[in-house]
Amino acid sequence: LMIHPPTILSLIILALALPAHAAVNRQPADSAPLKFAATEIERAAKDAKQPVPDVTLSVTPDAAQSYRIEREGAKVRVIGGDAAGAMYGGLDIAEAIRTDTLNTLKDSENKPHIEKRGIKFNIPLDLRTPSYTDSSDAAQANIPEVWEREFWIDYLDAMARHRYNVLSLWSLH
Repeated sequence: LMIHPPTILSLIILALALPAHAAVNRQPADSAPLKFAATEIERAAKDAKQPVPDVTLSVTPDAAQSYRIEREGAKVRVIGGDAAGAMYGGLDIAEAIRTDTLNTLKDSENKPHIEKRGIKFNIPLDLRTPSYTDSSDAAQANIPEVWEREFWIDYLDAMARHRYNVLSLWSLH
């Protein structure tokens, strides 16, 4: 296949004229909390039928769970004091996309008021271990659910989205 030089030049000019596709950059790229936040940002943009904003999630050691959001034009930078902090900042960006407030998002510094935020979960393991004094059949009806891996993935993801970081599992035994 022979491509003529004018065609190559036309392709280069066209490529330079097209807007760059923004993406969520993660530093470090292999961080699971940063990957979770990036996925939430991308999902929020897709659901809002908007392009993915130019966001960088990074970690610079500082106070646990803290983060800064810095704006420079259309670019948004989230700097977490640890991976959890960067994730929380990324989740703020995803929420701003969902609520159509990304353009009004200001530079900010954030840290949780309470270090450990959790949920007590009464596990209905089987029919012999009802959920404490639960007089209804809801616990029994949900026994199969708590044995499903997908249930726990969805549940833990929802906890992260709502900034919970402790799960206490209880059962009668």
